Amino acid sequence: MTFSSCTGETENCACSQERFALTFWGIARVFAPFLFLVIGMILSHTFPYPVPSITFYLAGYAIGGMSTFGKFISNMKRGRLFDENFLMILATTGALTLKEFAEATTVMALYSLGEFLEARALERSKLFVQHLLSGKTQRVQIERDGQWVEVRPQEVKVGDTFRVSPGEKILLDGVVLKGTSHLDTSNLTGESLPLFRKPGDEIWSGTVNLEGNLILQATRDYEHSTINTITQLLENALQKKAPTERFITRFARYYTPVVIIMAGLLLFAPLLTGNFGPASIYRALTVLMISCPCALVISIPLGFLAGIG
Repeated sequence: MTFSSCTGETENCACSQERFALTFWGIARVFAPFLFLVIGMILSHTFPYPVPSITFYLAGYAIGGMSTFGKFISNMKRGRLFDENFLMILATTGALTLKEFAEATTVMALYSLGEFLEARALERSKLFVQHLLSGKTQRVQIERDGQWVEVRPQEVKVGDTFRVSPGEKILLDGVVLKGTSHLDTSNLTGESLPLFRKPGDEIWSGTVNLEGNLILQATRDYEHSTINTITQLLENALQKKAPTERFITRFARYYTPVVIIMAGLLLFAPLLTGNFGPASIYRALTVLMISCPCALVISIPLGFLAGIG
């Protein structure tokens, strides 16, 4: 997996503006369904006619379901009809048919919120990986023949002596030979309190030297360093789905047809006994509405990505 980042003042400005636009419209698209849902509920209790409230309900449903409908159409073109998106649409359509507009809008709004939070967690993870990968292009000052020379971190061997100036990121694991300083370890541990290091103490790559000059001896090469190990783990985690998430995707392929068959039986079985009527349609639509596994669909990828974010 590779991550691109903007370079240069102009590109950085453009990247910031694009990220702001995506964030602004992303937030607006997420919270608009909730806003319309609340307005619809208020109107349903204040207006004698249902048209105004239904209008806001449907607007919230359409905005909240944009992503779901888009993914459903995309998967349908690939021949993957029975997935969680199809079941979400089927269930909420059943709710709309039963005139349960608030329930249908709520499901789509919650799912849209879950997708947004998942995307934000993924974005934070990518930015963190970009930050770690930036160390590959930086230089390390090592001692050779009594002189300090700059080399790439990949060229440093175990046992080499290198130094780190105040404000620099430490790119290699090592032990302090000379000097004392406080380190910012928040990249690795999340701890905001600086960590004091003195001669003989171990230092991990990925931390930032805050004050004093440090002379260190490398204890691992860059390939086996803390920063490179974490980077590889994060890249692998971002590329793969969690086992539970893969299970949900497979589960939906079988669960969705089963739900449709059950609803069909409830709808058409009364024809054999001569008891077919509006109640049969209501029961079939009710099964479709309550069959939506929105809790699993929302929580699994969100919980997984929040864990690595």
